[in-house]
Amino acid sequence: MAAELSRIVNLDDLSGSQAVFEILATEPECTALAQRFGLEAIESFAATVRLKRTGQAEIMFSAEITVSLTQTCVVTLEFFQERLQCRAELHFGPSVPDDASGPVDFLAGDDLEPLPDDDFDIGEIAATEFYLTLDPFPRHPDLERLQQDPETALIHEEIPEKPLAALEGLLRKD
Repeated sequence: MAAELSRIVNLDDLSGSQAVFEILATEPECTALAQRFGLEAIESFAATVRLKRTGQAEIMFSAEITVSLTQTCVVTLEFFQERLQCRAELHFGPSVPDDASGPVDFLAGDDLEPLPDDDFDIGEIAATEFYLTLDPFPRHPDLERLQQDPETALIHEEIPEKPLAALEGLLRKD
């Protein structure tokens, strides 16, 4: 399955210096990302990605990501627009050290993400890092004002102390 925001980089072309890539998602890519992440809409997705070789088989990935999106408030179910900015830094290296002669302790040492054997997709990495910064329970910025609105107040009616009290009259008293 192809990634919604695929930008493949050939790591063999990276020298010791830093390489900078600009990612600007197209409208269909934004639509596909919104659907994948369960968002109402993504209006724009932009990222500046920097790659730097830090070792023979190690790559430092850093990105500044800016996204304009529409989310649904979990309290009022109202849509709201938001502009999110996030930064991501990941250190990629070989999944198994070259000098591994016995069992490999993956918890020891550096926090390396496994370097893929084939395509290095900076678009997919940026999209995934953006998703990880999303609030799983987004709330409208004007939540207090919306809760005072009579149309949304129905959502927040207090539950009576005895919610089934209306049914008591239906019981037989034989």
